[in-house]
This record gives sequence, C-alpha cells and structure tokens, in this order.
Amino acid sequence: VVGQDHAAPRYRRLAQRLKIDRRVHFLGRRHDVRPYYWAADALIHPALYEPYGLVVLEAMAAGLPVLGSFQCGSANALISEGKNGYFRDALDLRGWVDAMERTQAADAEALASAAVAAARRRDLPRLRSEVRSFVDRLLPGAA
Repeated sequence: VVGQDHAAPRYRRLAQRLKIDRRVHFLGRRHDVRPYYWAADALIHPALYEPYGLVVLEAMAAGLPVLGSFQCGSANALISEGKNGYFRDALDLRGWVDAMERTQAADAEALASAAVAAARRRDLPRLRSEVRSFVDRLLPGAA
C-alpha cells in the first residue's frame, strides 16, 4: 500500500489479525511511484468519494488495469468494463473479489494496452481544457 494514509495503523492491525501482515506492506508516501506501478498487476481503488483521482490516470498510463469504484470520477471517465479494468460499488466486497478474479483470468497484455490507450486519450492539455470548460459553465467569467 503506497500513499499517505492516516488509517494505516488500523489496517496494519487488521492484516496481523488476518495473518497476512507478511504479505501486505504499508510503504507510506513515495515521491517516485513508478517502480510500484511497474511492480503491480492492477490498481484497486475502492474510493467512496473522489471527484478525479489522478492515481487512476497514473496507473493506466503505467499499463495497469484499474478496478475502480462507481464513486470515483476518474474511474468512470477512463474504465471500459472488461477492456481495461472493472467497476464495482466501493462497499461491495464480493464484487471486488469478482473483479480481482476477472483481472487474473483476463489477457494481461490486452488489459495493459487498453489501459495505456485510455490514459493517452486523457492527456493533460485536454484534461485542463475540460476542467476549464466545466468551471466556465459553473462560474461564467471567473477564469
């Protein structure tokens, strides 16, 4: 688990109770996350609320399929169900297990290629333009 998480001690204790603490590592915040994306098979992002999580775009650019929640805006914009990742409700544990199993059974190379292609379609100039357009619609004349 990479990233700042104030709840990490609670999850460390849970990993110990489940006897998986030797397989789950809480690495904290990292300035260069590329090695961690490259070492992963997929990004699991069960966000309860995230308007546009850049972690999803970063993971897909690194060639990772994303298992994202319906509640995550960037997942909704980038994931094509079964092609470059999977959607599940953030609180649907059985759904997450199903998505992980589907990811394991899928053609990893096809998922990776589709993830990179989706990330490329969301390049930063285009994203910036879309955000500016959205803000202009909400607050005319503010920009």
